[in-house]
Amino acid sequence: MPFIIGILGIIAAAYFWTMRARNAAEMAKTVAEVPGDIMAAARRFGFKRRMNVHPVESVDDPNLAIAGIANSFFELGALPTEEQRRMLYLQVQSVLRVSSD
Repeated sequence: MPFIIGILGIIAAAYFWTMRARNAAEMAKTVAEVPGDIMAAARRFGFKRRMNVHPVESVDDPNLAIAGIANSFFELGALPTEEQRRMLYLQVQSVLRVSSD
């Protein structure tokens, strides 16, 4: 009987360590995919890849640059509330005279 309990313990320990190794591999894969996700998001927002140029300098749309700077200054303090975000959105729309699209 003690042999059966010992064998079951070894099997349980092997299963535990196998699951830990599998989860670690999964997390490493997720971390490796993050830079690609960030690059894709930057391209969606209109950033283009240019060598020896800061990414901010490659923004061609002045309205996009103004809204980005406004949002950056807005978030310098504490995180803004939903109402504050909505007010910033409306102010940027009215000052830049752009539609919500």
